[in-house]
Amino acid sequence: MAEPIPVTLKFDEDKYNEDKRKLIIKMTLPASWASKPVKKIIKHYIKKFNDSNPESPIKADDCRLIVDREQCASARVHARARAAAGARAAPRAARAAGILSPTALIGPNVKKGDELTISLKPEHTVHPADIAEAERLREKSRAEAEEVFPEA
Repeated sequence: MAEPIPVTLKFDEDKYNEDKRKLIIKMTLPASWASKPVKKIIKHYIKKFNDSNPESPIKADDCRLIVDREQCASARVHARARAAAGARAAPRAARAAGILSPTALIGPNVKKGDELTISLKPEHTVHPADIAEAERLREKSRAEAEEVFPEA
């Protein structure tokens, strides 16, 4: 049977949060949540966030969950233990932050002591002027390459 998972939830304080709204929740996820999707954590946090920021609520569908293994308590404890044993640090890929799919199960993806960041999904729109500039630069690079390496 799954065990409760103590975690820290916070809103992304740096990116996509211009007015620097903050809410940090230290909680223990119930054992029954292990078989639930990550979306459940997002919805729980957003409900609490919107209760404390009623003037500018956000939608759970506009958010994503990021687990930062480098910042979490369990990673710091393991790093200290490895250092005390004279072992090298874990590979960067094992420590790096990761965006969890909303449909991923909580149990295999969220560990005791993890710091979970809820952030707004970035908007991926490209302005037509940016496209024109990229095409202009691509053409310029192509012309410069032909000057250096003329076709025979």
